[in-house]
Amino acid sequence: MSAEIKPYRISIGDDVLNDVKSRLRNTRWPEASWSTTGARARR
Repeated sequence: MSAEIKPYRISIGDDVLNDVKSRLRNTRWPEASWSTTGARARR
């Protein structure tokens, strides 16, 4: 296995990117909740 990092490109159609953007916009994210330490969790 090589530790060298090699750049690469991918091609994703605009229709796929628009679908992902729409899904993220319409996602119902949970409200921040209290952690076990009592600190407010970040979103």
